Amino acid sequence: MRYHLQDYRGSEREPKNGKELFNYRHASLRNVIERTFDAWKSRFRILRQGMNNYECDMQVKIVIACAALHNFLREHQSSNEIFNEYENDDMVVDESDELLAQGNNIASSSRSSDSEMQARREEIVHKM
Repeated sequence: MRYHLQDYRGSEREPKNGKELFNYRHASLRNVIERTFDAWKSRFRILRQGMNNYECDMQVKIVIACAALHNFLREHQSSNEIFNEYENDDMVVDESDELLAQGNNIASSSRSSDSEMQARREEIVHKM
């Protein structure tokens, strides 16, 4: 199945079935999230340098605080060059950082089995 957004560029490249529609929507959402984190990393050095020295619950609080500060600054600054740089929908995210993060994210891979995740994806595809 096609998965990356580039696979859907062009008029005759629309999703042809439920799985392709799921993949397209998943890739679109993932692209927005990656661009958002790239903007946050541009603004907050702690997100670029890593937070391995902090407990997991503190890491969560740091990310939430950065998101809140970012939203506050976006609302109250007259110009926001950092976020504007990452706002373009056609921007393709560098997947090497993403693959590294996936490799380091052991906790998420142990949360549920592959078959459970496959069943969940199939349920979502069916609802779409």
